[in-house]
Amino acid sequence: MSLEPVDNAFWVERWDNGEIGFHRDTPHPSLEAHWDTLHINKRATVLVPLCGKSMDMVWLAEKGHVVIGVEVVQKAVEEFFAELGVTPTITPIFDFTVYESAPYRIFCGDIFKSKPQHMVDVTAVYDRASLVALPPAIQPAYAKHLAALTQPKTAALMVSLDYDQSEMTGPPFSTPPETVTAYFEADFEIELRARDDALKANDPLRKRGLTGLTETCYVLQRKAGT
Repeated sequence: MSLEPVDNAFWVERWDNGEIGFHRDTPHPSLEAHWDTLHINKRATVLVPLCGKSMDMVWLAEKGHVVIGVEVVQKAVEEFFAELGVTPTITPIFDFTVYESAPYRIFCGDIFKSKPQHMVDVTAVYDRASLVALPPAIQPAYAKHLAALTQPKTAALMVSLDYDQSEMTGPPFSTPPETVTAYFEADFEIELRARDDALKANDPLRKRGLTGLTETCYVLQRKAGT
């Protein structure tokens, strides 16, 4: 199976055009509501895949975590550090350009080219919108890749979306609970933590034709021996 199937140029164009309605200027409510229930060590290193310039990374850092992000769009990475008012060190590592200013380390490049050796210190994952950003044909590969990057007992908080796919073409793509289960159950224990009506808070998606939108929050734990 190829691990390089994502149309990265699409996301570069979105950022270049300022079409980043998915970006939030404040931490995500599900992160604030559920992260502490995972009982993650305050000094743990947290992986944030497809991180953009998410303020969720700042929230995690303020909790005491080291944050490792992976983001394909250089503009997003540069804006993240610029908006923090810091100048990161920039280092080429393998297929990535790594931007680093403690407690942040962001790998700029294709998530599917990341290797376990990049993530040796990771003991937790926060996925707010990575899965739903990827086309359905790519989502199973992403689930397997996330498993390959993480050690047994790694805990993850995943926020996803569920809607009638006949009403809108993603991204973001609908990933109902049965889809999440199918993709992740081989390598992760899965707990559906919350389901919330999210249509009122997502006016751009309503304007694209959605009449219903559910935000789903999962706690995943990496199984041993898979």
